[in-house]
Amino acid sequence: FGKGEVRLFVPRRVVAELEALGEACAEALEFCKTKCRPVGKASAESVEEAAVAAAAEGGFAVATQDEALKKRLRALPGVILLSFSGTVLSLEPPSKASLRAAAKADRARSRPDENERALARRLRDKPGRAQPAVRRKKKKATAPNPLSCLKKKKRARDDDDAGDASSRGGRRRRRSRLLSSED
Repeated sequence: FGKGEVRLFVPRRVVAELEALGEACAEALEFCKTKCRPVGKASAESVEEAAVAAAAEGGFAVATQDEALKKRLRALPGVILLSFSGTVLSLEPPSKASLRAAAKADRARSRPDENERALARRLRDKPGRAQPAVRRKKKKATAPNPLSCLKKKKRARDDDDAGDASSRGGRRRRRSRLLSSED
C-alpha cells in the first residue's frame, strides 16, 4: 500500500464470532465486512495465529491489548504495535528484532557490491596508477614578528606641561561641551 494509506484486517474467526453473536454486534460486523480485509481461516486457527501470520507477511500494524500476543509480535522484525493506554492510542517503540533487522540492512547497504569491488581490484592492480600524495612538511615554530614586539617609545615632555600633569598624577583631560542653540 502507498504512503498514507491504511488497510485494516480482521481475523476470519472474529468475523465468524460476530456473526454468531447476531444483532448485538451488527454494527461491528458491518464495519468488519466493509472496511476490513479478512485474514486467516474461520475455523481451528486462533486469532493470535492469524494476527502473527498477517504481521509476518508485512505491511500491517497490529493493535492489541493482549500481552502474550504483543510478546510474540515483538519477536518478528518490522511489526508495528499499537495499544490503548487508558483512552489514548499509543505506538510502541521498535522491538529489538526490528532494530537488529534495520542494522543488518544498513550494513548490507553500506558494503560495496560486486561491481564496486571489481572496479577497486582493477584500479589497485593497474601498473600506472597515481602515487599517493606526498605529505607536506609541517612548519616549524619560529620567532615572533619583531615589529609586533617593539618597545613603546618615550615621549619628550615639555617643562611647563610636565609640571601641571605630573602634579595631579595623571593625564589632563578636556571636556567637550555641546552648545545648545536656542531659537
